[in-house]
Amino acid sequence: MSARRARRRSAAASPPFLIGHDRAARLLGISRLTIRLPGFRAKHAIPFVRIGNRVLYEPKVLRAYIRKQRVNSIQAVTRV
Repeated sequence: MSARRARRRSAAASPPFLIGHDRAARLLGISRLTIRLPGFRAKHAIPFVRIGNRVLYEPKVLRAYIRKQRVNSIQAVTRV
């Protein structure tokens, strides 16, 4: 496959503002297998977009999710 054809194919794979499981898992610091579990996404309210059978994520939304998970004190950690 030529380089031009590969670029065209990867560009058609998903919109540029959406990422797949692998990149989303790296951004969140979790394993690729964990993020693929529907129960994990539901339990942690990880926002995602479904296009056909594909599950995609918006990096901006994932960063906002990470900010919401921030814990500011030791007491908050011990209450869990």
